[in-house]
Amino acid sequence: MIDFLRFRKFFFIFSGILTGFGLISFILKGKDNFGIDFMGGTMLHLKFEKQLNEADINSIRKKIEASKIRASIQYFGGEKKELIVKAKGVQEDVSLKIREIIETIGDFEYSSEYIGPSVSRDLVSLAIKAVIIAIIAMLIYIAIRFEFRFGISAVIALIHDITFVLGIYSLTGCEFNVPTIAAFLTVVGYSINDTIVVFDRIRENLKLLRREDYYIIVNKSINQVLPRTIITSLTTLFVCSALLIFAGGEVSKFALVLVVGVIIGTYSSDCVASPILYEWHKRSQVKK
Repeated sequence: MIDFLRFRKFFFIFSGILTGFGLISFILKGKDNFGIDFMGGTMLHLKFEKQLNEADINSIRKKIEASKIRASIQYFGGEKKELIVKAKGVQEDVSLKIREIIETIGDFEYSSEYIGPSVSRDLVSLAIKAVIIAIIAMLIYIAIRFEFRFGISAVIALIHDITFVLGIYSLTGCEFNVPTIAAFLTVVGYSINDTIVVFDRIRENLKLLRREDYYIIVNKSINQVLPRTIITSLTTLFVCSALLIFAGGEVSKFALVLVVGVIIGTYSSDCVASPILYEWHKRSQVKK
C-alpha cells in the first residue's frame, strides 16, 4: 500500500509551485492569447467551390502567420467546403489581407463580420460566470452529499487544476476562445468526478472501519480506488492524445486542455484533495 499521506507536505509544496506557475504564466502571457471572442476582431465566412483538404488548411495557416496576423481557422459544415477565419484587427484591413492570401487556394464567396469590444466584454463576463457557477454548484453538491470539509477540499484541488492548465495553455500561445471555455468546463467536470470517487470510498470506509485511525482510512481508500483511477485516466488520455496529435485546428487545442487537465486532475484527486481533507480532520481533532 502506498502511503500517500506521508508525502502530503511535499505534495502541498509541489502543488503550490504548480499553482504559482500557472498564475504567473497566465498573467504574463494569457492576455496576448485572447481571441476575438474576448477581445473583438474580424470573422470571415468563406465558401469554396472545391472541397478543401488538410494541405490547403496548413498552407492558409502558414501564410496568415507569415503575414503576422493572429487568426484561427476552422471548418464550417460537414462538406469541408466552408471555413471560418477569426482574426484580431479592423474589419476591412484584416479581411482584405486574408482574402488575398486565400485566393491562391481557389475561388470562393465570402462574408465578413466585425465583433466589437462590447460583445467581447459580455462573452468574458459570461465565461467567468460559467466557471464560478460550476464551482459553486459542485461545492454545494459535495457539501450536501458528504460534508462541508469534503466540498472545500475538492474545490481547492479544482482551483489548483484550473490554474495549472491555464498556465500551460498560456505558454503554448494557443488562442483563448469559446471552445476553450468548453474545454475548461470539461476538465472541471472530469477532475471533480475523480475526486468524488475517492471521497465516496473514504466515506464508506469511515463507516466500515470505525476503529481504524483516520490516517489509515484515507490512505487505504486512495489505494483501493487507485487502479480504477489509473485505468480511467489512461483510457481518456489515449483518446485525447490521438485528437491532440491528429485532429489539428480547434479540436487539437480542445484536446490539449483535456490532456493536461486529465493528468493534473488525476494527481490532485489523490495527492491534493485527500491530504487537505486529512489535514482538516487532524486540525479539527486537535482543537477538540
